[in-house]
Amino acid sequence: MPWMKQNVEKEASVIQVRNNKRMTNQLFYRLILVGLLITLPYVSTNAKKTEKGKAAVVQEPILSSKDQFKFNYFYLEALRNKEAGDLASASDNLYRCHLINPNSAIIFFELATISSMQQMYNSATTYAQRAVAMNRSNVRYKRALAELTARVDNYDKAIEMYNEMIIIDPDHKKEYYPQLAALYSATRQYDKACEALDKYAELTELSPAIVEEKFKLYLQANNKKKAFEQVDKLIEQYPDVYGYISYKAELYLALQDTISAQKTFQQALKKNPDDPSLYYIYAQYLEKHKQLNQAYDYYLKTIHSPITTYDLTSASILAIATDSTMAVSTPDTLFDHFIQTYSDEYLPYFCKGLKNYMEKDSSCYDLFKQSLIYNSLQQDTWDMLIEYYGSISQYDSLYTTCQNALKVYPSNEKYHYSYGNACKSLNKDSMAITEWKTAVQLCLDKNNLILASAIMGIIGDSYHEQGDREKGFAAYDSALVYDETNVLVMNNYAYFLSCENKDLQKAERLSGKSVKANPNSPEFLDTYAWICFKLGEYSMAHLYIEQAYNRGGDKSGELVEHYGDILYKIGESKDIYLPLWKKALEIHEQQKDNYSGIDKLKKKVETENYVE
Repeated sequence: MPWMKQNVEKEASVIQVRNNKRMTNQLFYRLILVGLLITLPYVSTNAKKTEKGKAAVVQEPILSSKDQFKFNYFYLEALRNKEAGDLASASDNLYRCHLINPNSAIIFFELATISSMQQMYNSATTYAQRAVAMNRSNVRYKRALAELTARVDNYDKAIEMYNEMIIIDPDHKKEYYPQLAALYSATRQYDKACEALDKYAELTELSPAIVEEKFKLYLQANNKKKAFEQVDKLIEQYPDVYGYISYKAELYLALQDTISAQKTFQQALKKNPDDPSLYYIYAQYLEKHKQLNQAYDYYLKTIHSPITTYDLTSASILAIATDSTMAVSTPDTLFDHFIQTYSDEYLPYFCKGLKNYMEKDSSCYDLFKQSLIYNSLQQDTWDMLIEYYGSISQYDSLYTTCQNALKVYPSNEKYHYSYGNACKSLNKDSMAITEWKTAVQLCLDKNNLILASAIMGIIGDSYHEQGDREKGFAAYDSALVYDETNVLVMNNYAYFLSCENKDLQKAERLSGKSVKANPNSPEFLDTYAWICFKLGEYSMAHLYIEQAYNRGGDKSGELVEHYGDILYKIGESKDIYLPLWKKALEIHEQQKDNYSGIDKLKKKVETENYVE
């Protein structure tokens, strides 16, 4: 029985949840129990004594071959359990090992690891302490204990332990100094934190990351002078990397010290008055901080420097071209000279194209096309060309451009969509639908359901234009599966259903949703009015068609014709409806839109009567 099956499944689910909770609780209590059993204070008879009588190293007993076999078995099982995530079983097997050999340090170390994995850091620390007490020469145990000691916020003890680790394990000093620096910082011992970072830098090299950290530490210690001395060390070590000068200026700006920021660059320029790399870095800095006139001057200095490079020149011209203020004020001769000098590079054409684009000069698109000859991997440039040709209805150019773009970016759904539009406009209908379907599949692969729905709706419209109603309706159904809120598809679906006198109730529901979502759309209002007309609800149809006409629908020949039809049905005189039919005919003739119902409309005008 269905209800019995549901109850059994529900009970099984409850039992599973209960078991999961029980397993979690069991692991917690097992770790606590193991801890109570094996960390109770004890004095081993096998422990060596120091002068003060304290245990220094616990000697592990020599096990019989049988016990050693058992110990190895349970230990390996514990490791397998831990690897599989079964920490409760791992703890049980480690406890069995402990019963066989209570003086095994590795067992305490593994228990520390399991406790740490459960974020039970106090227990983990206790286990690690026992492991270290049993084997003081084991660096691995001491390192784990130092990490856990810091984790439980015992910073002073952790500092002591890391300093000891640096002495006894010098091969890993690079790992310990950053830890020490963090601990000194946490205890506000900023000078010592910086010393630790200095020692770390001696083992590696001075890097921006170390300098930035030391800079912050000295600022926290209210020692601004020492903070900036760290940056100066970086600049001294890498005198040719002018980015560090910019970095220093940015640090001054972060402290609201604009004067020092400017001085930083002025001092550098005084030392290196002819270096175009420094000009460029300074220009970037000035542009970033909205000092465009000065930035422009230094970009030009970079370009005109006798020792400049192609990279610096192109970067400077690109910076000018991408800023409308600088681009418009730059003479064409600068860009033309760049093209002449580097005629086989893509960037000169692209930069001149950007300048012309800023100036709304359509010759920019020819320059963009030229840049793509030398470097086709410019997706933004392809985007601009495709958008441009589509906007001015140059479908031959759009067709060719999309073809070429798809050779480079075959998985770009928008290119396939635009290619389909070009095909449609060139009367290649089947090819258009193929491209649109490819675009839809790419959208679905990328989970872009909104665009997939929109394109599928266009496929539906295209099928209807071809007279294939069933494929059109199927496409609309798919579009609404992808996006059930696509009101344009709802409207078109509803309209074509009404044209076929098919499933008018469904058409009314779909159209009603689209009107509710966009009550001011003359197209949506017209569709709803026409469905009401088909259902014989002429008064309701009149209410909606009037709104559609008054909200911009008077420019649509089909809508104006519908208005006349509805007025005819509600019994208005021909002086009212006939002028609307005549107006509709004029609109179609002016627009030359190849309206499929033009013959019927002409007959209405000639006979002055409605024609079914």
